[in-house]
Amino acid sequence: MKIRYSQTSTTDKAALKSLRAKLDLQRGTIQGLPFARLKDNDPEEIIKLAAPYKHFSHICLVGLGGSSLGVKAIAHALGVSKITFLDNIDPQMVSQLLAGLDPKETLFIISSKSGGTIEVISLARILLEKIARPSQVVIITDPTPSPLMELAEKHKIRQIINSPADVPGRFSLLSETGLFPLACAGVPIEKLVEGARQTKWKQVTELAAQTYLNAKKGRTTLPLFVYSERLSKLTDWYIQLLAESIGKRRTVGITPLKAVGVKDQHAQLQLFLDGPRDKFFLFVKAENDGPQLTIPGEGYSLNALFDAEYRGVIGAFKKRKNSFGELVIEEVATTQLGELVYLLELQVACLGSLYGINFQNQPAVELSKQLTKLSLSKLVP
Repeated sequence: MKIRYSQTSTTDKAALKSLRAKLDLQRGTIQGLPFARLKDNDPEEIIKLAAPYKHFSHICLVGLGGSSLGVKAIAHALGVSKITFLDNIDPQMVSQLLAGLDPKETLFIISSKSGGTIEVISLARILLEKIARPSQVVIITDPTPSPLMELAEKHKIRQIINSPADVPGRFSLLSETGLFPLACAGVPIEKLVEGARQTKWKQVTELAAQTYLNAKKGRTTLPLFVYSERLSKLTDWYIQLLAESIGKRRTVGITPLKAVGVKDQHAQLQLFLDGPRDKFFLFVKAENDGPQLTIPGEGYSLNALFDAEYRGVIGAFKKRKNSFGELVIEEVATTQLGELVYLLELQVACLGSLYGINFQNQPAVELSKQLTKLSLSKLVP
């Protein structure tokens, strides 16, 4: 992976050097965190777990947030269409998705780290009572008593995979939570892990320091601007990763935004170029952007047009003196995706260290869950 930064974002080189030195002192602690050690696990064990389920023609993954966003990001990037995601409780959406499934040919994976996520429990009850047979259900959850484990016992579901209890859901892509569904869908997860192992610490600290310093200068909005439709779901995963980890204490927070090139040039570019200078942009671009497609009557290909538009946007950002970084990967492939997601996970962990916050919890989310349960209790006689 190549990483470049605009001149605007690298003016205070002394401050950047100081921040990176501070992170180097914390390297052992950060890389020793349970989520950061996931890349050191042997993926062969998960591959063996998934082997008995690869004959299913379809997979329905029931899960929200960290239980599904990472899987969706990788599956979409690799063009895997075998997985349907039940990641919301919108009744219309749920009805339509379930109507399109063939229960006999579908593996149902119910994933909830806590085992108590009310949306997942509700969807699981609908599936287990009306559609899914126990032999076609796998549950991924923490190995502790929970409503989901009670459901498993009631319906005699024996296929239970333990998620790592000490890894927050949004950091669990490289654990059983993320790798098992992907392996069941035929993704070579060993290449994903291999890519994560290639991540360079120097690039991590530089990215974290750039992000932190820009935020300190008032650039507290971070659009992840991906120039690949296949990476569009990666932005959704990153939004949760950054927002839940760094938004703390009412005084700390970096607001992530989603942007996809080139279509968002026709939606958000005006704001990005002429709006408030409160943003630090991260572009993600693949050097190899797919098969060559000729444009009849023109002397250039669609690929050349795509690259020219990207260069045009980068040029405009430079002229407007916007602060940005470019993450350039060779291609949108499994190994490169592993390196990219692990880089961004470590970036967020380093930001947590620089801010001096607990980046692994989400207390405000828990408050919302408590108030939801209180509201529901008033509906039950």
